[in-house]
Amino acid sequence: MSEQKEKELRLMEAMGEISDAYIEEALENNRKTKKKKWKLWAGAAAAVLALSILLPNLNAQTAYAMEQIPVLGAYFQAVTIREYTETADADDGNYEISVEEPALVAVDEEGSAAYEEANEQINAWTEEQVASFKEAAAESFGTTPSSLEVDYAIVGNTDRYYSIRLYALMTSADGYVLNKYVVYDMQNKTMVTLADLFSDDSYVDTISEEIKEQMRARMKEDSSLSYWIDSEDPVDDFTKISEDQDFYINEEDELVICFNEGDVAPSYMGAVEFVMPSSVWSE
Repeated sequence: MSEQKEKELRLMEAMGEISDAYIEEALENNRKTKKKKWKLWAGAAAAVLALSILLPNLNAQTAYAMEQIPVLGAYFQAVTIREYTETADADDGNYEISVEEPALVAVDEEGSAAYEEANEQINAWTEEQVASFKEAAAESFGTTPSSLEVDYAIVGNTDRYYSIRLYALMTSADGYVLNKYVVYDMQNKTMVTLADLFSDDSYVDTISEEIKEQMRARMKEDSSLSYWIDSEDPVDDFTKISEDQDFYINEEDELVICFNEGDVAPSYMGAVEFVMPSSVWSE
């Protein structure tokens, strides 16, 4: 079996056009006759393989997926580069971890530095969540079963901006979700921070005031909602966003400012978002 044929079989398997049994039989025959390493990607094998070597497997069973998410112009592809589960008994923390980590893979050489920066951010954040979770599980001496799910979702894919939400769902006695956003500018082939969208730092005050108005309006319309603003003890009240506040650009090209659970509202409110009007920002 030629390498090209093997690639085609892998691609067909990913598309669900042939059975798992068939593909495994064909690949096993190929391994016996040629003893070659099978490849994960037909179009971007070298890039993905190089990156996969760099990603630690955390001593867990690691599976490299062939899933293809939207192809973005001719610049890059987003793929699931690492997927694994890990469990531990009570002596080691009594936990279960499930991780699905994305990466941007270059189709052309332009913008590759930005892809690398994005992937480093994604990997570092993933590693941080896993390490923190394991530490917490160890401190509880395995008395309470717990789990961690690290995954991602594409929350924006416009003509210019591509936004990924990374999230870590931690459950034990209760649950908590932590979000992290990665935004890529396809036009300039760069990573984007909130400051990059504005000409000066006045955006901090402008966005902050807009958020306060939205908080007040939401609470007026729905008495079950509560934000930390205009309280009798304003010490913990929301005052302003940070210069590097989490955000993304949604499918309608709107700027969405994001806060994690407990940042600007009671935990029961979960993670909260505020969509900015065009008067604050528009592409």
